[in-house]
Amino acid sequence: MPSRPSGLVRVTPQQERSALRLAGSSIGALYNYFPDKQSVATTLLIQFAEEERARLQILLAESKHMSDARFVETFVNRMVDLGRERPAWLRLLAEPMPFRIDSVRRTIAEAVRSRNPSLSQKRAMVAANVVVYSIKGIMPLYQEAPAESKELVLVELRKMLTTYIVRNTLRDGK
Repeated sequence: MPSRPSGLVRVTPQQERSALRLAGSSIGALYNYFPDKQSVATTLLIQFAEEERARLQILLAESKHMSDARFVETFVNRMVDLGRERPAWLRLLAEPMPFRIDSVRRTIAEAVRSRNPSLSQKRAMVAANVVVYSIKGIMPLYQEAPAESKELVLVELRKMLTTYIVRNTLRDGK
């Protein structure tokens, strides 16, 4: 059993019932497979991490044939999409997690290093964390923005991340 996120995932009984109703299941059936809510949450987090790591690995493979500008655009769009699709998971990505979840941050670092092999692993991990925390910080603004302003928030996030990645990881690597 994977280690559980230290109290980070809170599921109310109403949320639990709603999710089970949508899945066509019941609480009793759920607990035939999981001992508690934290186990369900941890399992979902690991599943999402594995899916995202696979997506990033595809991007990494494809990036070998991209210009730096195209790589940054594609990478930033993927990170923004992640924040939009799974904002709660993104918040947890910045916390200490089981190995398989942390692998997403390592994959982000690997993607950055693939473009600038002179970057140290430590510097690449710092860059990965800056990307994750930047998206994490902007997503509440995105969620609270009126519908007509949401895309503007994402445009600004893309500009910020693109500038950061190009200037601080692809060019100087220091």
